[in-house]
Amino acid sequence: MVDLTLDRLLDLERRGWDALCGSTGGAFYGALMTPSALMVLVDGSVLDRDAVVASLDGAPPWDSYELHDVRRVGLGDGAQFFDEHVEADAVHEQLAMRAICEQMALEDPSLEEDIIVGAVTSLSLDGPVATELFAAWERGRHLSALPAFQAVAS
Repeated sequence: MVDLTLDRLLDLERRGWDALCGSTGGAFYGALMTPSALMVLVDGSVLDRDAVVASLDGAPPWDSYELHDVRRVGLGDGAQFFDEHVEADAVHEQLAMRAICEQMALEDPSLEEDIIVGAVTSLSLDGPVATELFAAWERGRHLSALPAFQAVAS
């Protein structure tokens, strides 16, 4: 296995985010990942190469990203990865607001209050849920072990 330096890993990560910003993430990760490679997401879910490519092909582009607190982690026997904090801004939220909520309100103005309540509820839950998710992740717990996930799943 090639010993990847932090600079090399960081270069690959930036190229990956650049691909996501250009809606070419499926092609980038499909070419980069080996057939047996896995991608672990922040919620603890694991995707193989085919699932990564399928989920990114045709996905809307991210607007921007910033990498923070990058560190290389060696796992022995040549296995390595790096840990990072990423702030990314996607167009997805804007698509939801404009393509879904705005259209619903135009078609049925009586839904405006419900749409506003839904948006406020979503925004007010986003921070606490993210805090719980990251705290669990740092403790090595999977998303499915969180009380909020169990409540929704039942």
